[in-house]
Formats: sequence, C-alpha cells, structure tokens
Amino acid sequence: MLGIKAAILLWTKEELLDAVTKCYLAARELLPDEGVALRRGIPALRERLRQLPSLSNLPTGKTAKAYYANVDGYWIRESDMYRCIIKCDAFNSIFSSTYDRNLVLNWLIRERRIAFAVSKAATPGSEPQIKKQHEFLFVEQNRAYEIHWPRSA
Repeated sequence: MLGIKAAILLWTKEELLDAVTKCYLAARELLPDEGVALRRGIPALRERLRQLPSLSNLPTGKTAKAYYANVDGYWIRESDMYRCIIKCDAFNSIFSSTYDRNLVLNWLIRERRIAFAVSKAATPGSEPQIKKQHEFLFVEQNRAYEIHWPRSA
C-alpha cells in the first residue's frame, strides 16, 4: 500500500489484493495439513490395494515360491470385506512422505482396519501393536500389513 500511495508501485488496490492473496494461498499449501494428507493418502492406498492380485488368481506348485518373491501383496474376498496383505515396503512406497504414511497408518488404527498382534507379554493397559509378521505365501521373513477394507468402500 505504501508503494501505491508513493506512486512507486504502479498497481491498483485490486492488483495488490490479488498478489497478497496468491502469496498467502501458495504459502498455506506448503504447511502440513492432516486433512489434505489424508484425502490424498487414503485414496492412494485404496487404489494400490485394488491393484493387488487375488489370492485365488496366484499360481501354485513348484514355481510359486519364486513368483511370490516379486508380488507386493494379495487380497482375499470375505463376506463383508477384503482382507489385504501388503508388504511393508510396498505400503511405504505409496506415500510421498513418512508424515503422510504415518497419518494413514494412524487412520487405519483408529478405524480398526489393520490387524493387531497379540503379545504374550502384553498387560491390560499396554498399547496394541500392528501385526507385521505374516506368512507371506511361501516367502519367509517378509514383513507385511493386514488391512481390512470394506467391500462397499
């Protein structure tokens, strides 16, 4: 406004307001926003889970073990949901940052859409831990998440 009043800046008040608004909106987009990250992360996860093959379509027999080493996961259709097993590395690669990944993981926990491990040493007040140790078909020592996705979603 001072530049306009001093006739140094040849802008109208409307042009100045437009420039300040654009700067504000661009700066706001750079700030972390849980809502934006979740609205971006949840559909990305859903799309990645849809790309996984069905367990019933995966090969069996002697060649299956080598094939499964290169598969990121699979899903099993159940009465009201899909039970999806996805390797942790494949899950992590869905998200652009650990912040986005952690937001989606916390959302899965809150919505009870991820399997929890039952520890023998757990006490009644201890926090449940996400189950990561799954028998990933014929491949040993692969960490994977078990995600329950409603069939209607």
